[in-house]
Amino acid sequence: MEAFALPIDAYSCGVRNDATLNVIVRDMTVMADIGICPDEIGHPQIVRLNVSLRIVPPIADNIASTIDYREIGEYAVALGRTRIDLIETFARRLADACLAHPSVLEADVSIEKPGALRNGLAAARIVLRSTAPVPSSGHPALPARRA
Repeated sequence: MEAFALPIDAYSCGVRNDATLNVIVRDMTVMADIGICPDEIGHPQIVRLNVSLRIVPPIADNIASTIDYREIGEYAVALGRTRIDLIETFARRLADACLAHPSVLEADVSIEKPGALRNGLAAARIVLRSTAPVPSSGHPALPARRA
């Protein structure tokens, strides 16, 4: 059996103006100082995150052309070190951090707090869209990667 080969380099074709792509991180667990109950304050607990980012497809086959999954994890870990009362606030801040990346058009973030209820699961979800226009000529210019 022969390997399938593209007749042309897929990345040399350019990107359709209406094309988008979803970058998804599922079931990420982070320790977070989160909650309003006296026994939660100052006692980090596990939160589970799901993040789906609608992005402009990368124009090249390299990580500098897109958002790195690890960046999403870094944003979440940094938030976990910050004292936050509400899971809704955590979700909003994580979505805002993701939207700061120039290729992200929309951030859909859900957070679950497994230890919040005895007989259930506390969760929140937010969907935010970028207000920055995407040029009609295609892919926006991406700045140099952060060090």
